[in-house]
Amino acid sequence: MDKKLQLVFEKNGELNTNSLILGEEFEKEHDDVLRDLRKQISKLIEAGEEEFSLLNFAESDYINERGRKYKKIDMTEDGFVLVAMSYNTPKAMKGKVRIIQEFNRMKQELQNRNTKLLPSNYKEALLALVEQVEQNERLHTEKLMLEQVVAENKPKITYYDTILRTKNTITIKQIAVDYGLTAQKLNKILYQRKVQYKQSKQWLLYKDHLGKGYTQSESFVYKDPEDNEMTKLSTKWTQKGRLFIHGILEEMDIKPLMDEENGEAV
Repeated sequence: MDKKLQLVFEKNGELNTNSLILGEEFEKEHDDVLRDLRKQISKLIEAGEEEFSLLNFAESDYINERGRKYKKIDMTEDGFVLVAMSYNTPKAMKGKVRIIQEFNRMKQELQNRNTKLLPSNYKEALLALVEQVEQNERLHTEKLMLEQVVAENKPKITYYDTILRTKNTITIKQIAVDYGLTAQKLNKILYQRKVQYKQSKQWLLYKDHLGKGYTQSESFVYKDPEDNEMTKLSTKWTQKGRLFIHGILEEMDIKPLMDEENGEAV
């Protein structure tokens, strides 16, 4: 094992070491360390301390230098302290000291890191609050987008819907062009007619119109200028949705350009 590797590492928000590190530090074969650890775990279970065992020991896989998969045991600091008691050779004592020191160093490092994250003045507290509000709004928007996608994927299937689904979906911009409108103008009309609303720069359907097969949406992840991962919803209208919009515009006496050119109403 490379001596430059950390003796202690973070796993699921907790500090851990493992059987490979113990074998290296105590100068014991890894198979022997695994046997010792499993024996200790068995004794814990016999003593009615199964919960302690589950919380502080976990088997996992690792790949050796030859590409083969083997088992190892990860353990928390409490788990390490328990099993370390059974190793008393001079090499093991030296290894125990090194690992204990590394646990302490890592704990201090985490504490310093968390301290730096806390606001130190009123301005930083306000900025942290704004950031949290924005994050909550993003999560709320993502939840609404997910609800729309779920609702769209569970419409009532009819023969009429089946026919409509054989045709391609279309963007709001393409629909707007048919009526000589801009996408912004058509979106505003649909907003005024309580069809959709804007949440964090995303147009989302009101619940009254969800699940009716008017739109098909999918979310995709992108990175903003600060390299943060963001989620955006791409929504297109089905032919059924296109007919729905046509009905709204017809009520407003807004006709497709094609009908005006032909001198007839649809």
